[in-house]
Amino acid sequence: MDFIDLGEAPKDFFDINVSVDNGFLSIKLNNIQILQNYDISYWKNSSYFKTGVYLQNIGEAKIFIDVLKIN
Repeated sequence: MDFIDLGEAPKDFFDINVSVDNGFLSIKLNNIQILQNYDISYWKNSSYFKTGVYLQNIGEAKIFIDVLKIN
């Protein structure tokens, strides 16, 4: 899998939960399971997840983070 399609971008605030447990990736968007137990155990190097915005064209964006947990 080269990318994960999370569907159309929400027009307003949203909640996203990205978790990795024992080499399996799961993603929930607004409490709807988008991806569950996707095997990423083949990732041999350290991985990181960016909290932010990737603009797709010229412009600007703001991100507001209410809760960010790293376990």
